[in-house]
Amino acid sequence: MTWLRSHLRLPSPAMVIALLALVMATAGVAVASVPDEQGVIHACIVPNSQYLRVIHTEATPPQTCRRNETPLTWGQEGPRGPEGTRGNEGATGEPGPAGPAGPEGPRGPTGLGQA
Repeated sequence: MTWLRSHLRLPSPAMVIALLALVMATAGVAVASVPDEQGVIHACIVPNSQYLRVIHTEATPPQTCRRNETPLTWGQEGPRGPEGTRGNEGATGEPGPAGPAGPEGPRGPTGLGQA
């Protein structure tokens, strides 16, 4: 154990940063690859089993289903459904605070009997 400690060095800060950048970039590519550009998720299922494998068809080389698997696709977002019925009117809210005073209006005409 002493020999191992004497021969191993801590990695430099630059090496740690480079390794973290590589891990983050790899994770970003893996997350961004499914669903495809059209929002479709591709997978392969083994009939009569609970085995489902999500594949990336736009990878290089593209991933495909094996001979014993059946391809399966579905959309990340389904079609828009019909508009629902209007809900009941909500309760009246509390009155808001008084607003600031407006500017003074123009002077009105002189009244009768006053000069």
